[in-house]
Amino acid sequence: MGEILAGYDLQPTTWVYIASLMIVGIFFKFSRVLSVRNLDLLALLAIAPGMLLVAAGRGLLAPLVAPDPTSGREQLGFWWLFLMTGFFSVRLVLDTLMVRRPLLTPNLSTGGLTFTLAALLVFLSANVLTGKVRPGFEPEPSAAACTALAALLSDAPADQPEDPRRQAWREAAVRGAAVAVQLLIVAGLIVLGARHYDNVQTGVAAAAWYVLMPYTAEATACLDHFLPGLLLLWAVVCYRRPAAAGALLAVAAGLIWYPLLLLPLWCAFYARRGLLRFLGGALAALGAMALILALAADHPAQWLHHWRQMFGFGVLAPQQCRGFWEHHDLVFRLPAMVALVAVAISMGLWPAQKNLAALLSCTAALAAGAQFVHPYDGGLYLGWYLPLLIAVVLRPNLEDRVAETTVRDVKPPKWLERLIARQSRKTPAAPSGGGAIDPASGDAAGKMAAAPTAPHPAPSAPEPPAAANQ
Repeated sequence: MGEILAGYDLQPTTWVYIASLMIVGIFFKFSRVLSVRNLDLLALLAIAPGMLLVAAGRGLLAPLVAPDPTSGREQLGFWWLFLMTGFFSVRLVLDTLMVRRPLLTPNLSTGGLTFTLAALLVFLSANVLTGKVRPGFEPEPSAAACTALAALLSDAPADQPEDPRRQAWREAAVRGAAVAVQLLIVAGLIVLGARHYDNVQTGVAAAAWYVLMPYTAEATACLDHFLPGLLLLWAVVCYRRPAAAGALLAVAAGLIWYPLLLLPLWCAFYARRGLLRFLGGALAALGAMALILALAADHPAQWLHHWRQMFGFGVLAPQQCRGFWEHHDLVFRLPAMVALVAVAISMGLWPAQKNLAALLSCTAALAAGAQFVHPYDGGLYLGWYLPLLIAVVLRPNLEDRVAETTVRDVKPPKWLERLIARQSRKTPAAPSGGGAIDPASGDAAGKMAAAPTAPHPAPSAPEPPAAANQ
């Protein structure tokens, strides 16, 4: 942006202060200070100190803050992020118990929110397309053993240097994809508000809140931070179409491991209607991804390696960690993993009534809980659940949105309906009668003798009008 706006240089710490004040001014309810909305807002703003501590520990704020690996800032930042992630996990699980959801509109009109959203998207897109990706947030080769998505985004091996022209095209494609992901997340929040919340202003407010978050501006160019959250958001948006929702969930599970934990919850939601379509879409998407991996692999061993990455085997026994688990024994991850799997299975049974509110909040809760066991920068991948979390904070009462009444019926395509109607018009109708048609004679066989019926009495003449009294 320096080529367009002279002297434009916004440091991360400065943007944290500006964005926090804007979020408070737009979304804080000053008329109801003691409200859950304000508590959620302050908790979302409390994420920023943890991010700044991690950035300072890695030297990303230089020359403002000199890097000092021995200061413990990075570890303190991850502890802070884990604390806030635990708070959001409990908050999202308890969200299903909050029945009263009063409509608390933002302090800015829909037009003002739209202008703010458009301006922020322009600045974020320009920073991604013209600036440099901040070190410490982009995927590294050490993360390739954890997920298939990180393997796709990591650089070429050192013994096989990549062609400079191909590397330039690859970098441009990644930047363009990062901008597209952010635009699709914004579109998903707006569509969610318009179609399922029945309030366009709520959707625009959720999108503006998401773009204003300091984390969004800091990690905009990181596909592995936002792509899984994008797929889960659109899976919720498409919940009325089980096949599409299952396909999106399966694609997310193929890129990162934690969406596999959502299968009990989503299967329980579609148990009474749409389960077979949901499973069919998920299996079809997984099969397509396996076929793509097989075609892209040079030999069977490489295909098997990518297949293991797709289902998260690298997370169970990571070869290298970064972040919180880099300085702690990995044996402590085992209780966290057992607890996460137990919670994921239990969500197939609780809450008993699976409506859209429960689906939304529990999906975000499991995505947040996955931060505790992710070996590579666990706690820093807020994009996995941030769009869903903001949608939960702003949602209305959705108890009536259940699969039995909202999932669409399976209907044949219109061209097939027209073909069936055309064929039915060409086929001659059978004559009315009690017997069958003899194909040889064309006469109706086995006719029953018609009983004589009495003639209908002739209609009586209308009575003359009564004479008027003289």
